[in-house]
This record gives sequence, structure tokens and C-alpha cells, in this order.
Amino acid sequence: MIDSDRLRSFIAFGEELSFTRAAARLHLSQPALHVQVARLTEELGVLLYRRVGRGPVPSAARSACCRRS
Repeated sequence: MIDSDRLRSFIAFGEELSFTRAAARLHLSQPALHVQVARLTEELGVLLYRRVGRGPVPSAARSACCRRS
């Protein structure tokens, strides 16, 4: 079963496309949010985002997940 806090963190990140803004929205530190998203990525076994320069770019899996939530 997927951890609801990890999923909530990922959805906020997916909507904001920024770890900093998503963390502020959830009242978490940026490193804590990043760890939750990384653990969800490992748990699901799919790439949810990739870095291009300094910013995250959504993967097809992230786009599909955010549409369903």
C-alpha cells in the first residue's frame, strides 16, 4: 500500500513543480519533501521526474498520476 504522506507530498510537488514551493505549502522542510518523493519513486519503481538544469521536468508517469489524483 502506498504511504499517504508520500503521495500527498508527490501531488503537491507535481502541482507546484518545485520542491521549495511544495514544501512550503505542506509546512515541511525541502529536504524532507525531497526524501518523501524519492522514497515514493523507489516504491513505485518508476521515474516521476528528471532534472534539467536546476529544475524538475515531469515524466509521463508523474503526469498520469497527477491526472488520476
